[in-house]
Amino acid sequence: MKQTMLLLSLISFSGFGQKQVFGCYTNYSEKNNMFVTKIQLNEDGTFIYEFVGDLAHNWGDGIYQIDTDQVVMLKFGESDLDSIQRIAQSLSSGKEIFGTKFYAFKEGNLYPLKKDGTLIKRARLVKKEYCRFRNE
Repeated sequence: MKQTMLLLSLISFSGFGQKQVFGCYTNYSEKNNMFVTKIQLNEDGTFIYEFVGDLAHNWGDGIYQIDTDQVVMLKFGESDLDSIQRIAQSLSSGKEIFGTKFYAFKEGNLYPLKKDGTLIKRARLVKKEYCRFRNE
């Protein structure tokens, strides 16, 4: 009986943690409006990513996974867009990103991770109610 209760507690706790991750994250503020990153994490495991800064505009979409250490792995280029939609978006909105990016989910925020796994605290992305992307 104790094992069943423990298992149910672990399942509900792990599900609760993942529900907290869904939503829009950005580093936009009045002080930082020149170089802005936005990430929309959807409940279906897909995401939209956009970086806008000075003369750069990078975007991407794909699927994401969350591991047990609350690390969010964004896998770019693995969404359901067909090749014509992908080309149209690329031509209209800038450079598309491919590959993988890693973020730590900590205290309700996303922090980019360096290759060695350390947090980049100054690049924190804060959860917002809504993100508006340039190609919307």
